[in-house]
Amino acid sequence: MKQKWICISLLGLSAWLSGQVQAAECSGVAAWQSGTGYNAGAKVVQANQLYEAKWYSIGEQPAATSWSAWNSLGACAAAGGVRLILRHHERTLNLAPGQEDFVASACEQGEVPISGGPSGISVGPSIVYSTLTWDGNRGGWLVQYRNNTNAPITGWQRVGVTCAVGSMTIAP
Repeated sequence: MKQKWICISLLGLSAWLSGQVQAAECSGVAAWQSGTGYNAGAKVVQANQLYEAKWYSIGEQPAATSWSAWNSLGACAAAGGVRLILRHHERTLNLAPGQEDFVASACEQGEVPISGGPSGISVGPSIVYSTLTWDGNRGGWLVQYRNNTNAPITGWQRVGVTCAVGSMTIAP
């Protein structure tokens, strides 16, 4: 039972961190300039935030108000920093009595899985195991389910994986 709580706690922490740490990629994006006209879709940086124009704008500061011509895309990522991405995969399992099946969620090329597990509490199938996976190209998280009842069951299952990309230095 302790392992399930640890897995759920790590998943909750990683979900919170991915929402907090998700940073915008600002490299190569010019700083906003008051005398420049920007078409819809144009991106600019102001006060370390990335913005995208909703419509043509000139002279309207991106950070002015929430009713402006600009959508905030988030804080700019620090150079050399680590970015966390929460990925999910879901599907419906149809299990006969005693049957097992799995749901897996994968990181993309260049990302490293750091935690994962079921993203919801399922009714019906029990979890046989929840583990980190590697297929030779990408890593991810796999959860194996089993129907321990005497009747067929159908259940929607969702598995999440927190992936990291970037680099960091750990000082001694």
